[in-house]
Amino acid sequence: AASRTGRTRRPSRSAPRTRATVERLAEFRLNDDYLDYTIVTKNNVGDARVTGIDFEFQQPLTFLPKWARGVIAQFNLTESRLGGGSTVDFTGFTRETINWGFSLNRPRYNVKLNWNYRGIQRLGAVTGAGIPEGTYTYNAPFLTLNVNAEYRITRRLGAYVTIRNIGNTGQVVEIYSKETPKYARVDNYQNLGSQISLGIKGEF
Repeated sequence: AASRTGRTRRPSRSAPRTRATVERLAEFRLNDDYLDYTIVTKNNVGDARVTGIDFEFQQPLTFLPKWARGVIAQFNLTESRLGGGSTVDFTGFTRETINWGFSLNRPRYNVKLNWNYRGIQRLGAVTGAGIPEGTYTYNAPFLTLNVNAEYRITRRLGAYVTIRNIGNTGQVVEIYSKETPKYARVDNYQNLGSQISLGIKGEF
């Protein structure tokens, strides 16, 4: 990031500021038009640790009846744990994400069903008079189903439809600390709706 020298603020250890020089600008592939700027950089500090696992599985379901041959199942899991003394800096941290679905492929058409689950997501800290320490805003767990389908009208022309969040799942935003009872945590509810795309594509 860069800002003009007349508007710089007092530097901090986590965001050191240096005067732009020809040599420093060259490191960022910038020309000498920025010689009157201050270069602001950020460093990773603290002792936070993120550990976890990733698991992915994909398998054709060959045991199905003949009419259902071509179905493929897939599953993906990411599980993370945040620890250490600087966890407060991890705004937007999501502990768990899971994706699973099925796809069916035929010579003239294909259909895909994908479920996407995002676990609880911690956002910014909430501070102020009377607000308990450790109060944060959270996105509650969120599960959606997306559908993709394509039909080949001719060898070079096809039609498709994509529906995201077909169940019209809403997003719940909560604000709470460890002491906040569950009935008092909901802050607002966002009705996201479903997104539908229809189209025709071809090769010419």
